[in-house]
Amino acid sequence: MARGNGLLAKLGGVVGAKGRPACGRAQSSPPSSIYRGLVTGLNKAFIIDNQTKEALIREDPRSAEILKPVVRGRDVHPYRVDWDGLWLIATFPAAGVNIDDYPAVRRWLSSFGKRLHQTGEKLPGGLRARKKTQHDWWELQDSCAYYAEFEKPKILWPEISDEAAFALCREQMFCNNKVYFLTVPSGDDLLSLFTVLSSDVIRWYGRQITVTTGGGSHSWFKYSVEAFPIPQRGIEWSGAGLRRTGATGPPNRVPRPARAFAQRNAAVAELYGLTSQDQTLLDSLNASV
Repeated sequence: MARGNGLLAKLGGVVGAKGRPACGRAQSSPPSSIYRGLVTGLNKAFIIDNQTKEALIREDPRSAEILKPVVRGRDVHPYRVDWDGLWLIATFPAAGVNIDDYPAVRRWLSSFGKRLHQTGEKLPGGLRARKKTQHDWWELQDSCAYYAEFEKPKILWPEISDEAAFALCREQMFCNNKVYFLTVPSGDDLLSLFTVLSSDVIRWYGRQITVTTGGGSHSWFKYSVEAFPIPQRGIEWSGAGLRRTGATGPPNRVPRPARAFAQRNAAVAELYGLTSQDQTLLDSLNASV
């Protein structure tokens, strides 16, 4: 860490002054919002496999309206999401779902009995109902007023990971509470921000400011990612390649994936004002992990 103190200070200085925006804030550049995934209160009731999902739809085709693809922390990796064919019963309290409109889903949830009741009461056999809330028994534990954000293109990452594991997801995808996600108004801004978050700069910086777990992994909580220094300039993308926001001339072409990764890192390093000596040190620090 001592070798990287100067680099840490330099990167932090990108947004170090009071009032300068970082990541995941409405006033950041680009403006962005960070959310945590859903707390169901009883995953085995609300997160179902594909076989169960198909059975519910066969019984009542309307069931498909409230069945949404969902991923867990273990499904999110650097650059990719490996969906395991799981589905969320999306009875968000904020959405005002009437469970009587979905008889097959109602029957499925009813099979869990008082375990789904949101009363916090102790049950026979050492079991307990879900924690006490004002929600109905068929609803998820979280109110989730932001449920519409799951429908948007987003950047996902697991709460616990050995290293930065940001993945770009353009499809509708929901996630459990072991995953965080970020949305921005513009698709171009999302790609630009993903390029920064998946760079070697953030790979190293993130390990310095995130909390280490007992097992040696890191906790990538919302407050940690919000503290990431994000340059005011971004990176523009087109079918031809990339360039810094505001740069003139044609974008740099990236014909091969290996070159693309190297060029993205170089572009991000330039945004942060890193010198060749800084870059050499950064490469050395990342290689030593």
